[in-house]
Amino acid sequence: DKALKPMELAKASTVWPRTLELLKYAHPTIFEEMKEYSVKVSNLSLHRGESSEKKKTTGLMAKIEMEGKFGSEIETAFCLEQFMTERFLRNGLEQRYGISIERGTAVKHFQDMGSYVRVELQDSNGGMEVVHTKYLIGCDGAHSFTRKNLNLNYPGEAFDSDFLISHCKIDGIPF
Repeated sequence: DKALKPMELAKASTVWPRTLELLKYAHPTIFEEMKEYSVKVSNLSLHRGESSEKKKTTGLMAKIEMEGKFGSEIETAFCLEQFMTERFLRNGLEQRYGISIERGTAVKHFQDMGSYVRVELQDSNGGMEVVHTKYLIGCDGAHSFTRKNLNLNYPGEAFDSDFLISHCKIDGIPF
């Protein structure tokens, strides 16, 4: 990970059933820990309208029941912060396989050599290392170096809106 320390921001907030299904079979302990921690998404409410300090005119457009609608044995999505998802995965790698995340390390170049991928890595001090690996997986977000260098499109779009995600406890709410 090119970041020097683990993420502390919420960012993404949901892990969807198909991903959870894969995780359940590959790493059942991590899955169970995430299941215990997360809030389960059973329905989705869509609202339309305007809200400001002076007026609030919003209305419910639709309420979609989500439980059991994913075509997966996992019936709901798990709502948990991205930093917690990463923490569960990181801890699972360390505890089960003795693998720790290398921090301050970035991919600078890679080349498919047929039976392996040649990857050039640069550490935070500028040191270079060449690694030969069977697979290279780009888990580096919307601005993925890996995806860009493979000329793969990212069909997502930016939203011209402000959002607030808060990780807090509110008195009177049962979760």
